[in-house]
Amino acid sequence: MLSRASSSLRFAAQASAPLARAPLSRSFASKSLYVGNLPWNVSENELKSAINEFVPVQAVKIPLDRETGRPRGFAFVDLGSEEEAEKVIAEFHGKSFGGRILRVNEKESRPFTDRPPRSQ
Repeated sequence: MLSRASSSLRFAAQASAPLARAPLSRSFASKSLYVGNLPWNVSENELKSAINEFVPVQAVKIPLDRETGRPRGFAFVDLGSEEEAEKVIAEFHGKSFGGRILRVNEKESRPFTDRPPRSQ
C-alpha cells in the first residue's frame, strides 16, 4: 500500500481484480489524461502531489459544477510526454485514492460543434 503522510487522502494498491480498460491506441499522442471517480474533497494540489511522486506534472484542472461550484469528481492532468502519461495510467488506473477506485485514461477530444451557448 502506498500512502502520503502529508495528506488525509491515501493512494493504495487495490487487492481486488483490476478494472478493465481499453488498450492504448498505437498513436497515443496525448499528454493529457482524464482522471475519474475522484473523491469529492480532493484538491488540484493534492492530486498533483500524488502524481508528482511518479512523474512531473505540468498542470491539473478539476472542473467545477456551474450551478453548485463544487468539484465534478474528475480531473484533467497535463504531463510532459506520452511515456509519462502511460506510466501514470499504469500506476493509478484501478487503484484506490481517498477511498475511491480511480479511472485513468487518455483525454478524449470533444469534436467542436456549432451550438448555441447554454442558458443561464
